[in-house]
Amino acid sequence: MNTKMKIAFTSCTNFKHYPNQPWWAKIEDQDPDYLFLLGDNIYMDYGIWNSEANGKPQHYPDDKFRRVMNEKYQKQFSEVHFKRLVKKMRVKNGLNAIWDDHDFAWNDVLGCEVNDVKAKATRELFHKYFQCSANYPETYYAIETPLAKVIFLDVRSESTTTRQISPEQFEFIAKELEHELPYTIICSGLTLNSGIENWKKKSSDYQKLCKILSVKNNVLFLAGDIHQNKYVKPKPIDNSDCMTPFQLISSGLAVNLLGLASWIDGRHNYAILDLEETKAKIEFYNKRGYQRKKSHKANKALEDYLIKP
Repeated sequence: MNTKMKIAFTSCTNFKHYPNQPWWAKIEDQDPDYLFLLGDNIYMDYGIWNSEANGKPQHYPDDKFRRVMNEKYQKQFSEVHFKRLVKKMRVKNGLNAIWDDHDFAWNDVLGCEVNDVKAKATRELFHKYFQCSANYPETYYAIETPLAKVIFLDVRSESTTTRQISPEQFEFIAKELEHELPYTIICSGLTLNSGIENWKKKSSDYQKLCKILSVKNNVLFLAGDIHQNKYVKPKPIDNSDCMTPFQLISSGLAVNLLGLASWIDGRHNYAILDLEETKAKIEFYNKRGYQRKKSHKANKALEDYLIKP
């Protein structure tokens, strides 16, 4: 019997600019087994010249910070298309999420910059609405699916100017890699080496993560953040004897460029990853529909990357 599974993944959902989000219905039509939300699931801030400009939440009193975040979660989880999809995914036990900067606290934030009261509030609200962590009270966790061990990373709350995650989270990753399933999937808010923020900017942790992951074949690194669909083939790491894993990035389901008017540059991106024991297929979608050329190239590269049993 050939086991199959379908994963929908995306990131970056700004209810303020997109109170109506019909793109979730397009994902629902694909009938995925899992929905992975890869950060910026709400936007505490976004843009440059507006009432919620980047960085503004750091100046909120602690009680206002919690109230505003809770209101944003309430609105997002009440959006009719999202609500319906979430309900179906919960029945399948297939809803999983992580956070990134805009839903952890504010733009480009480091965990060390957030006071204890705000940090407690953001963690409690994440767990309240997503109810997905198998490693409570942490927001990094792992699940086992029929074909893959999936490891969800917290790249925010433990970050500093030189560190992306804690030694304890690295230990967790290494332990979860001890499995015999055909695939390992890593879910991260940040990409390894694309965009303004990425793992590569913290070179020590970047090298350490890729070295840990190099012990496994068929590692797929799923990420968000950069407001585009993209695949990145493995690349050698400077001063190291290992390569990056294959990256599949889908970011920008309901977001626009730089917080400008929604009609100027709406990004309605998501991706569907189909897995079988001996092959994988990725399909990228945007506001114009199926991205045939990009998906075809990604699948050719993916075929060359994967090692068949």
